[in-house]
Amino acid sequence: MKKVLFVLLTVLCLTGNILAEETKDVSPAPVAKPGCTSIDTDDVSIQKTPLNKLVRGSVNSATFFLEIPASIWDVSAKSNFFKGYTVGFFDGLLTSVMRLGTGIFDVVTFIIPPYNKPLLEPEYAFDSAIKKMSRGW
Repeated sequence: MKKVLFVLLTVLCLTGNILAEETKDVSPAPVAKPGCTSIDTDDVSIQKTPLNKLVRGSVNSATFFLEIPASIWDVSAKSNFFKGYTVGFFDGLLTSVMRLGTGIFDVVTFIIPPYNKPLLEPEYAFDSAIKKMSRGW
């Protein structure tokens, strides 16, 4: 139980800033102002840039292992302890391999659009872990 709480607190500490609510920008696309040779960078969203895909791939490649304890927790909460540590482990292992693969794919192909469409949902491994681990509380 202490290990599970430690993993949960670690995930929450690492993702504090990421879980902050994002504001939607409905302003038109940035354009150069008359007499100006540059674009106002405050109007550019990271979601529509290759940097978004690179960051998503890097984060998922580094945190893919979070899928294993999250799946163990989720299956244990739905059924029982034994099934959680057997079926949940293999489910988490398969999901973590897929998460690592999509992370590497995103890093290798970060320059190729689309930049804001993840291959796995939720977009990040820690979002998936938080979603799965919140079911048992």
